Amino acid sequence: GQAGPNSLVNGNITYRRQGNTSQIVYNYWSAPITNGVLSSLAAPGFVPNLYQYNTANATGLDYLGTQAGWDPLTPATAMTPGRGYIATGAGLANFTGLPQQGAVSVPAATGAGGNNFNLLGNPYPAPISALQFLTTNSARLNPASIYIWDDDASGGTNYAAGDFITYSTLGTVNGPNSGLPFSGNIASCQGFFVNHNGSGGNFTFDNSMKVYGTNSEFFDASTVTRM
Repeated sequence: GQAGPNSLVNGNITYRRQGNTSQIVYNYWSAPITNGVLSSLAAPGFVPNLYQYNTANATGLDYLGTQAGWDPLTPATAMTPGRGYIATGAGLANFTGLPQQGAVSVPAATGAGGNNFNLLGNPYPAPISALQFLTTNSARLNPASIYIWDDDASGGTNYAAGDFITYSTLGTVNGPNSGLPFSGNIASCQGFFVNHNGSGGNFTFDNSMKVYGTNSEFFDASTVTRM
């Protein structure tokens, strides 16, 4: 089940999300609880590759400039609500703790060489409207779009901009692996990129973005399958 847009939950929850089990396939994650830890993304007996995107370290929009923004993390790292993370081989992720409720703010960051990409993520145990997110944060975005990783399962040999679904107020450009069009709802635990316009301030999530509807569109890079 899922919490409604204005409902409150008392006490801990356990939230499970199926990711890809491959040791070379990345999923983009976020925590649906207030006290998430990256160890939730570590399948038993496997130490995953874990990263966050540190925009301040990015040096440009080319391959090397973009790669400079990735910071390696350990399973003990706390997950900041509203931020996105990437991990390989998570399998069935388990989050246990207090559900995130109410407004969440994430500082908007800028990099060098025109790279202002920020890796965010749905902080709630419920889907959110991508359109409402873009509307609320329009003063921080250029363009007003989100980018969802939808890998072609090439195992790292062909990571490219075309592996992202692009959703904007004008519509959707699907990635190579999705099978079905993006519904417009960002599922719980889903990480995504946005491009900051350099104005500073914060990206904001709030309860007005929560929606009833499908919460299963988690992009896990299984061939022509959307979980």
